[in-house]
Amino acid sequence: MLVVILCVGCGGGAKQVVKKPVKKKPVFDKPLPVYVTAGDAYNRKPAPSRALLYHIKWTEAQLQASDEGIFAGTMEGVTGEIYDKDGKGKVASTFKGDHAEAAKATLLLTVTNHIQIESLDRKAMLTCDRVEWQGNEKMYKAFGNVVVRGTFGELTGLNEVWATDDLAFISTPDAFKRPPKAIKRP
Repeated sequence: MLVVILCVGCGGGAKQVVKKPVKKKPVFDKPLPVYVTAGDAYNRKPAPSRALLYHIKWTEAQLQASDEGIFAGTMEGVTGEIYDKDGKGKVASTFKGDHAEAAKATLLLTVTNHIQIESLDRKAMLTCDRVEWQGNEKMYKAFGNVVVRGTFGELTGLNEVWATDDLAFISTPDAFKRPPKAIKRP
């Protein structure tokens, strides 16, 4: 009898069934357009830094939503702030314009018609027909009827200008290169 008990106790037992994780079905089969009136949104760098990139306000918008949240949008009557490159939450410049398009994946914000970009620290203003704010590079690319005014004077007659987010460095695209440190005047 002892042998029977030992044999029963030493049996291979039942196989363990390993369940495969169930793939969740997305809530949205395709992006869902969401129409909204006045509102605002913040855009941040991806994890782990999650540093603030910009804040935008609008009078009306069509946003694109998916299971991951809002990932793009077209907005009317926009104003907002671009945050400094250090990611500490300090406003580098403000902007306003008639229309804007934003894409979270590329960190591109395009503003068109009646654009004004202002740097309070630099006491400078840039106006143009269209501007792209490149979130990955933390810089503006301004196109069409570009005018830059500041304590330095006025720069006009250019069709394309690139500038740092705080308007500290402004140049034509072929000459644009960020200085390694601030340039001091004698």
